[in-house]
Amino acid sequence: MTFYEWDETIDGRVIPKRPDPTNHNIIKGNLTCLFLNYLHERKTEYFSGVGLYLMDGEIYMPDGALVSDPKQVERDGIHGPPDLVIEILSYRTARYDRGRKRDVYELCGVPEYWIISPEDRSLERYFLRDGKFVLQNMYYQYPDYAWKDSDPDEREKMEKNLEFCYAPFPDLPIRMEEVFEDVIDWG
Repeated sequence: MTFYEWDETIDGRVIPKRPDPTNHNIIKGNLTCLFLNYLHERKTEYFSGVGLYLMDGEIYMPDGALVSDPKQVERDGIHGPPDLVIEILSYRTARYDRGRKRDVYELCGVPEYWIISPEDRSLERYFLRDGKFVLQNMYYQYPDYAWKDSDPDEREKMEKNLEFCYAPFPDLPIRMEEVFEDVIDWG
């Protein structure tokens, strides 16, 4: 097997990266725009598709990462745990994103981890607490029928899961309608 620089190495095996599905790329682009526009004047960098070096002999390619320590950024990628790692699920990557990669991010001290599902239009937000990832909350872009079929109490609960602020930047709202903007409904 030929190793390409965009492939990942997990558990000593080369995991070929294939072209991402359309919705995967749409979400990645939406997040890139959101973070780059906001971070333009701040001392934090957002990366998408850059090598992440956390353990010897393993290379990870998260869909997104925020890094506030410029010493971690080298020519070949990010060395050490970023402040935030984002993975967007696909049928090829879900088992790694929820399995080995999640475990390594946890072990290496990544403070916050997001898992985004294009199919469910959901974002799971995990925080590192006492060395373990703890699900803080799940956020959604609800379909129109969910709003129509819900009572006022349900709608109030749903509204609380439409957006949040990334803690280091309390003035940066992460809105699900922006994360999932233009995502194709496979219906």
